[in-house]
Amino acid sequence: MKKKLIYIAVALVVVLVIAAAAGKKKTKPEEAAKPDEGISVQTQTVQAQDVESFIDATGNLTAKNRAEVRSEVSSVIREVYVHDWVKVKKGDMLARIDSEEVAAVAAKAKAAAETAKAAYLESQTYQNRAEREYERMQNLSQSGLATRQQMDDATTDRAAAKARVASALAQVRAAEEDYRQASVRLGKTAITAPISGTLAARNANVGDMPGGDNSPALFIIVDDSIFDLNVSIPSVDIAGVGVGSRVEFTVDAFPSKIFDAKVAHVNPQVDSADRSVKVNIEVKNEENLLKSGFFVKARIYTGNRIKAVLLPQSAVFGTNTAERKAKVYVVENGAAKLKEVYTGNTYNGLIEITDGLKDGEQVVVRGGFTIKDGDKVSVGK
Repeated sequence: MKKKLIYIAVALVVVLVIAAAAGKKKTKPEEAAKPDEGISVQTQTVQAQDVESFIDATGNLTAKNRAEVRSEVSSVIREVYVHDWVKVKKGDMLARIDSEEVAAVAAKAKAAAETAKAAYLESQTYQNRAEREYERMQNLSQSGLATRQQMDDATTDRAAAKARVASALAQVRAAEEDYRQASVRLGKTAITAPISGTLAARNANVGDMPGGDNSPALFIIVDDSIFDLNVSIPSVDIAGVGVGSRVEFTVDAFPSKIFDAKVAHVNPQVDSADRSVKVNIEVKNEENLLKSGFFVKARIYTGNRIKAVLLPQSAVFGTNTAERKAKVYVVENGAAKLKEVYTGNTYNGLIEITDGLKDGEQVVVRGGFTIKDGDKVSVGK
């Protein structure tokens, strides 16, 4: 009985295996007849486009306005009002130098000026008296009541009084100038910001004694609202560059952001050493993202229109930057064909192909990294 059951079970297993095999062999007629279509790729037809020509250049941002603040008064620093890297406005107090000695000099000069003014007023009084005496002597002389000696004395006194007034006036002017200079010097004990900007460096501390012109500046202020970008352009390319030419640039700190600027000046002379021309680009820091010293990759647009074959950068591979060569796949007769091409400029994710392709050719722009030369491909939509 047990053997019979075993035979039945084995027979059922065999039937199931045969049925499963038969089911696998059943396919739809259209699937069985479907040919091998190859690897699916997307292509782009080679066709020259109208683009604006440009010149690439590099440089560093530098502050257009920068001030190094030093003390003109040699005395001890009593107070410092600012810290590193703060924003300051023109006229803001930065520090105060000890003013006791300078104030004493100014006070003395003021007193001297007042004394000179008093002496001047006194000389004018003497002159007026001498003028009246001279006129009186003239009248008496005409009436025969004044001697020749008296007339000579009146004339001499009149001339001396006039000279005395002139001398007193000169002393007043000299004393007032001394007081003015002393007051200016006293005012210089208050160190203020000469321009608006950011405090880039502070070398002033309470108790320090500022040195001479060769010593470090007490403060360095950088106007970070506007920068200069100076670049060199080959003289053969300078024809399309002029004041107002549009410039786009990027910095390493914000590689995906494109900043705008304009050419401000073009040097009228060519550098004889490397046949280049210096170009000054004015950069406005409207978003307050840029900093002095940033390395810049700039693109100066010339305004000229040219015809160029452009492909997505993803379409090229095996790039040789030094020789400006790369490779692409084109589709010919349903198969991938490897081609070497020459490259030019890049345009926002596109690369210029200067040679190696013909109009109308189909270049693989997607799927090229999964194929090799001669592979059968199918062009997808």
